[in-house]
Amino acid sequence: MDTHPTALAVSDLQTLRLRSYEWLRARLTLPVRADHERLLDAKYDGVLPIRVLVDQSGRAGDLIGTPWSSLYLIGDRFKKLLEQGAISGWRAYETVCEGMPSETAWWVLGVAGRAGPVRTGKGSPVGHDPLGHYLDPREWDGSDLFHPGNENTILVTARAAELIREAHLKNVRLEPAGLESTPT
Repeated sequence: MDTHPTALAVSDLQTLRLRSYEWLRARLTLPVRADHERLLDAKYDGVLPIRVLVDQSGRAGDLIGTPWSSLYLIGDRFKKLLEQGAISGWRAYETVCEGMPSETAWWVLGVAGRAGPVRTGKGSPVGHDPLGHYLDPREWDGSDLFHPGNENTILVTARAAELIREAHLKNVRLEPAGLESTPT
């Protein structure tokens, strides 16, 4: 039985975020600054494993933030949940972590899923019109984790969000994306 939806329920989308920025944070040491963007977009083809250093001490959750917006490390527990739940639209990049207080393996979360751009009520770019933010479900690639074409925000389908919530992952927050389907 296929558990993936055939249509995107835009109003049910969630955004993946850190619950707290006070927890442990990490810095990736990469030779090229643009590699951070390629990692986030699951297009990185550089050297592995990626070297990671503790940037801010604190508790280690299942999701660890970095200085780059929406670029996260996930622990083994989060990775296994995504794998076992057949969540699509992501890739994990191996790391070597220095100074981490946890023995778990850590992975950079790359998001391969895509959708069209988030638009405002008049079709202008986000930030120019406060009337609403829209996503066209016809421009979605069917992935459970994905980025809109004009943002690095990690969007999560209702099915994937339910699995993540039920797992009670540490330092993970899912919040409503606040999007609506593009008016026809």
